[in-house]
Amino acid sequence: MRKDPSPTSKSQNTKASDNPVGSEKIQKIQRGNQNIKDLVKRLEKEMTFREMVEDLYTIRNEEEFFEILHKRMEQMGYYRVTLGFFDEQERYITLKKAKSGLRSPKPVKILLEKGDIFSSWIKKEPFVSDDMITKRKVYSFAASRMCADMNLEEQGSVIGVPLLVHDKAVGGFIVMGALNEDDLIILERLGKIAGHALQMVRDHITREQQMEEFTTSLNQVHLLQEINNALNSTMDLEYILQILVKGLHTVFGYETPSVYLLSEDKKTLVVKEHYINSTLVDKVSLLVGFQLKGYHIPLFEGSRLKKAIDTRTPLITGDIPRILTDFTNSESLRKLAFPLFKLGAVKWLAALPLIANNEPVGMLVVTKKDEIKPEHITDLGGFLQQASLAIKRAELHRKLEESLEQVKEADQMKSRFIDIFSHELRTPLTSLRLYLEMIQMEKYGEISEELKKKIVLLQEATNRLQKVIDQTLTSSQILKEKLVLNKEDMSIQEVIEDVVSHLKPLWEEKNQNIKREYNSSPVVTADREAIWKVVSALLGNAIKYSEKGSLITVKICDNPKEITVAVSDEGVGIPSEYKEKVFEEFFIVPSQTEFARIDGRTGLGLFIARGIVEAHGGRIWVESGVKGSTFYFTLPKSG
Repeated sequence: MRKDPSPTSKSQNTKASDNPVGSEKIQKIQRGNQNIKDLVKRLEKEMTFREMVEDLYTIRNEEEFFEILHKRMEQMGYYRVTLGFFDEQERYITLKKAKSGLRSPKPVKILLEKGDIFSSWIKKEPFVSDDMITKRKVYSFAASRMCADMNLEEQGSVIGVPLLVHDKAVGGFIVMGALNEDDLIILERLGKIAGHALQMVRDHITREQQMEEFTTSLNQVHLLQEINNALNSTMDLEYILQILVKGLHTVFGYETPSVYLLSEDKKTLVVKEHYINSTLVDKVSLLVGFQLKGYHIPLFEGSRLKKAIDTRTPLITGDIPRILTDFTNSESLRKLAFPLFKLGAVKWLAALPLIANNEPVGMLVVTKKDEIKPEHITDLGGFLQQASLAIKRAELHRKLEESLEQVKEADQMKSRFIDIFSHELRTPLTSLRLYLEMIQMEKYGEISEELKKKIVLLQEATNRLQKVIDQTLTSSQILKEKLVLNKEDMSIQEVIEDVVSHLKPLWEEKNQNIKREYNSSPVVTADREAIWKVVSALLGNAIKYSEKGSLITVKICDNPKEITVAVSDEGVGIPSEYKEKVFEEFFIVPSQTEFARIDGRTGLGLFIARGIVEAHGGRIWVESGVKGSTFYFTLPKSG
């Protein structure tokens, strides 16, 4: 590296020889002037250096960083600047001009060799040379034209300073020109500061990327939560899919996200929902001649959409006109594939099968201007699951609603049939009972004792049939919520005593004892006849399903706001799995005991009892073990 010589001239030497004293003074003045110039130059460089440092520490992107670096270096007198950057494996260095270093605009990639002069950068050291061979070695790559363009012979010295980011060389800058030791000091200082500033720029970029990724992830979580909330709050599939396709556009940036559902025969995909600009939708509809929503996409042999569904494999393609031909089996529509592609202004498409319980339920289709990569599809995993779940649950809900509607229709038909059947039976049954009574009274002549016994049996049968008809009509009223109650103030104790008296032949025949426990005689506002049916059903079951000689207990508990009636027996218990079912319509507890063969059971008694109690605002339940059961019901007290 050469040093600047002291300024002298031939005339000055001549004068100095004639007048040594004057010559010496002139030289001192000239040296002083030169020193002042050098000092001013250094100060200017230092000021520019400081301004550059301030600029570099305020920049937040690399492109602007290197523009400022080059601009300030030019202001400091460094016009021939080239930047170099290592790859991550430090196998190559890429050189590019800092605006005026090279005439070729393209960066040049150089393979690093052992002992190469750039190896000093990897060791975090600068390199300096003014040797012509070394200068050419610096650029020892195949592009000889670039070497010629740099006019190496005219450039003087070469200084290469590494840029360290997190104490690792990521590259450096090369300066060529008439350089001295002061330049080396300045450039080394600049390298350290520029490296630290570049580190801050990259750290800032990394933080911004992390923040952007965090924000994207957060938006994805919010979208998933929104879909999940929608799933929990509604079974409206259209609303859920609207949230899904909108999120795929706003959160992930996909164009024209659409959801297709697999038809029941699995032969077509039905366009269910999409998030497409209304103007584009109108243009597409005008071109193809039908609305997009509700369109059936055929799944024919050879269709790549069918293959994606059959293999449960995502389809990613950059050939949109080709894939659009699989959306129809109509040759006239296939001819519109390219015009449709031009309308969409996208270049990539992904068709993603929606799988629920290992069964295809539909397909999610998204498009993008940029390339769609497999890792992008991986990011959509949660949304594919949510979409599949939404479709599956909505489908199950739809089928359930259809089933419930069918059950409702069946109940209505049953109710109408019961009403008609019951009313049609009541008229002839009334006549039959009347004629039996008249025959028994011998209105039509004397009858034998044997015939009288037969008539009693017929009367018992007609009474049982009348009871079944009455129960059936009452249950029908309960189901239709048309049970009419005639409420009045009444004593529950009197009702119980009346029922006990009415059923006396039954419990005396089985030698049973009915114990009553009353701590008071509360009054309630209720329908006396309806409550009589409740007590009769509970006490009748206790007598029917208890053995001979057993004890049956009826209790009344007077509570502040309600009264509780309990009927306990020592009969067969009710299995726990049937404790709720016994109150259902037509349900009879399965049993292998003798009680399973009792005639006249309809499975309506407890159903009617529950309907009556609940219509009064009360509750009814049963507690039962291996042997014995206790039925409870409550009624609000009268005000």
